[in-house]
Amino acid sequence: MELSSQKQVAGDGAQQNQAGRDIIINNNGVSIADVQSICTDISRRICQESLLQATAIASQRINIMNEILFKHVAEDYEFKKAFSDPRFQYLLQDTQRAAASTERLEDFELLAELLSCHVKKNDRKVQTSVHHAIKIVDEIDNDALCALTTAQYFMRGIYDPFLFDVSKQLSKLDKLYASVLYCDLPLGIQWLDHLDNLGAIRIMPFSKNSKASDLYQTALNGIICVGLKDGSPQYMQAIDQLKNNNLPLNFLQPHPYLDGYFCLSVASSRTIDDFLPVSLPGSALSESLKGHIKSVLQDIFASYQNDTLLLQQVKEKFDNDIKKYNTLQGISKWWMQIPCAFNITSVGSVLAYTNAKRCDPRVPEIPLQ
Repeated sequence: MELSSQKQVAGDGAQQNQAGRDIIINNNGVSIADVQSICTDISRRICQESLLQATAIASQRINIMNEILFKHVAEDYEFKKAFSDPRFQYLLQDTQRAAASTERLEDFELLAELLSCHVKKNDRKVQTSVHHAIKIVDEIDNDALCALTTAQYFMRGIYDPFLFDVSKQLSKLDKLYASVLYCDLPLGIQWLDHLDNLGAIRIMPFSKNSKASDLYQTALNGIICVGLKDGSPQYMQAIDQLKNNNLPLNFLQPHPYLDGYFCLSVASSRTIDDFLPVSLPGSALSESLKGHIKSVLQDIFASYQNDTLLLQQVKEKFDNDIKKYNTLQGISKWWMQIPCAFNITSVGSVLAYTNAKRCDPRVPEIPLQ
């Protein structure tokens, strides 16, 4: 058997070894033992070469992630302090292992954001989710992560509680989604299976997601509503409630979609706590007073007219406004074609949150599960 172009002369039955090549030449042919020896020798050598090459690649990737991480650390004292914590150092090792396993720049940025999240969210449940999220960064597909991020903000209804103006509200929302949409959103079931396999979501195969219009209505129930008809007993009672509690009458604003109707100038009943300090600047509101005012406004919300036909008109007009914004319209259409319902797990929530922050640090904060 001859595996070399170099020439050597030897007697019959001699085994020749060529220096520098580690190639075995057996003039008597190849035995099973020879095959095993050759395969073992070559395998060992390739593994050694691969190890050296892998070490270089891993080092390069980790260095890139470290450079990104240093930018976060430079701006945050608490982040610097965390590096003296053994628990954080163990997490850093896992993060570097994850960095060594991926070639995507986006993954390095996401890993740095996850470490930052671990420090800022001083909560064991969140930190546990961060740890698990780090372990799957190199496995999650890019478009599935983009879909997960979009879905989280769409399902949570992240709107500006201080914006009652519909066009400003939708314009701001459109820009938010545009900032986190870095690729085409995936269609079909495959991306859902992928995220479910990674533990980022839990598919509910026999259920459908809420309609996009219903999600909008739930999040913006201060806008997508019927409100109070001008001059009606409910309207007059609301005016009296505002007067009797020394609250500005301009808390009630003309309805954006129904002529002759009024509603409170807050985008959602869920955000009254955030609305009060902005609406009453300079007022020293004790907790008891704030609670009382909140109760008054909630009573006004509860007195809104319940008219199915008028509410449907409002929904249709709102949907027409959505169509003016390409990103919002595209997300609404994408949402409606998702074949089944799903819940986002705590790990998925952390991934979506940190990915959004990676794309745009200005995206709104959300409570993590």
